[in-house]
This record gives sequence, structure tokens and C-alpha cells, in this order.
Amino acid sequence: MTGIGSLPHRDPEEAVAFVAQFSPDIPFWPQLPQRSPAEGMIAQMISPLLDLVDELGPVRFEIKSNKLGDFCGRLREVEAVLDEHGAAGFLVFERACWENRFQNAVALKGQVSGPMTLGRCLFDDDSPLSTQPDMYADLVDYVCRLASWQISRLKQFGRPVILFIDEPMLALDSPAVYLTDGIKQLITAIHREGAYAGVHCCATFTPVSICSMHPDIVSFDAHWDLQAFISHPETRLFIESKGCLALGLVPTLDALELFSSSEAFVRWIIAATEYVNVRALAAQSMVTATCGLGLFSIEAAQASFLKAMELARLIGRVASC
Repeated sequence: MTGIGSLPHRDPEEAVAFVAQFSPDIPFWPQLPQRSPAEGMIAQMISPLLDLVDELGPVRFEIKSNKLGDFCGRLREVEAVLDEHGAAGFLVFERACWENRFQNAVALKGQVSGPMTLGRCLFDDDSPLSTQPDMYADLVDYVCRLASWQISRLKQFGRPVILFIDEPMLALDSPAVYLTDGIKQLITAIHREGAYAGVHCCATFTPVSICSMHPDIVSFDAHWDLQAFISHPETRLFIESKGCLALGLVPTLDALELFSSSEAFVRWIIAATEYVNVRALAAQSMVTATCGLGLFSIEAAQASFLKAMELARLIGRVASC
């Protein structure tokens, strides 16, 4: 099992220690939005560009007046990196890898905000960059460079690397072809660097829009969308072609006392049995903790990971039968 990305800690050392304890098999570097606004999912990814934009909210950034030319030039040419100001968890995670604190890890996981979502949150006046094909193409290229940089840093430790693309905007109906082509370009860039590509969409969406991009892993809110997702023909084709699912079976709730891992497992069994080979699906699945944990308490995050660990064990037994 693994985490989607964000945790509620303010101290990156404590956050990485949490990852080592609760996600030892596929540890991930933690995003820490409660530590700083610079660690939000948009600000964190455009750290080298922040001086050229005004933050009007956590998911709305407007290019400053008379700075469009500077923004476009830097977007094309700047070294795309994560820095200590906006991604302290990455640097501490990297140091923990050097210290061999994830001895049982089968893979290391990173994440980037997808170009479609970034483009919807970056504005030139009142126009999102996602509505401007030329600027969107430059944004895709920037995210590809950021993904390549991140993978190169994580590959140093001799384990497979998984990079999730966080794309909540895929929930929009019928996105333009050039938008989804940009995500496909990013998946290709991840593969070119020798890593596995996952696409995560926490909102309700049509499986066609994500499975047709041919990622290695599809990550989604399986607590709400499990039946609809698995029943879709595109999903079955994805599974038959050896694609993997990252199942968010634990709901996004601050209190999980009434949530039963056993009942969630039974729901998974029933849904899987009706549409696919259960053992094959179990072998091609991982369980993730709740997405959006960065806005909750540390206790809620711990509860989510413990529930996810229970579910991972139950599903793992099916795979080994």
C-alpha cells in the first residue's frame, strides 16, 4: 500500500518518519500544506515561477500584469525542480533514502500535479492556461521536465520508481483532446525515464478518460466509485492488459470509527466477482490511504493508513490463494 501524497504534519522530519512507519512497502515523499501555503498542490509545482504570479487562492494563480512575457520565457527555459521552500518533504525523504530508512521498500513513489489541473488553476487575466493550446503545450513540457528531475533523484536508490499524476480535473466532462494528449505526453516522459506512471483522480470520472491514456496504474476513490468503475468495459480492458489499480477504499472522513475494513473488503469482493477475475485483480491492485489527508489531523491520517493496511492485507491474501 501507499499514500497519495499529502500529510497533515508541519515538521517534514516527523512526516517522513510517519511514512516509514505506515507506508514501508511503497514509501512516498510527503506534501505538507499545513506547513506552508507554498506546499499547496499548485504552488509547490510552480515554485520557480511564483514571483511572477499573484496567489488569489490555493487553486487560483494569476500571472502578474505586464509579466506574461517573463512568465512564458521562464516556463520554457527554467530548470523545473522542487525546493526546500515548497517541498521540504521531498528533500527530507531523499535524505532518508540515503540513510536506508526504507529497507523493505519494493518501490519509491513521487507525485506531480498534472498539466490539465495546473492549467485550469493558472490564469492570464480571466483566461485559464488550459484554454490556450500554445501556453498549455509549454506547461506540459515544464511538468515533463519536473517529472524527469524527480525521477532522476529517486532512481539513485536502486528501487523502481512510481510517479503519480494528480489530475482531479479529469472529472470534467469530455475534456478537449489537446488536454488529454498533454497527459499522455507526460506519461510517455515518465516511461522514458524508466519509471511507472500512475494517474490519480479523486473525483468522480468516466473510466474511458483515464484508462485510454494507458498509464501503468489508475488511482481513484474506490470507496464511492468502485462498482461503477469496475463495471465499465474500458476498465476491464485495462485490467486484462495487466494495468494496475490503486484503490482508495478508505473514505475521506475525519473520524473512521464507523468504517469497517471487513465490510469494504466484502464490497470489493462482490464488485470484482461480478465483472473480473478476482485473483488477477487482487494481484494487480494496491490500496492507498485517503487522498487529501493534508487538511486533516495527524490522528485522522494515522487512522486512514491503519484501515488501508488492513484492507491491503485482506486483498493480498486473495492474490496469494
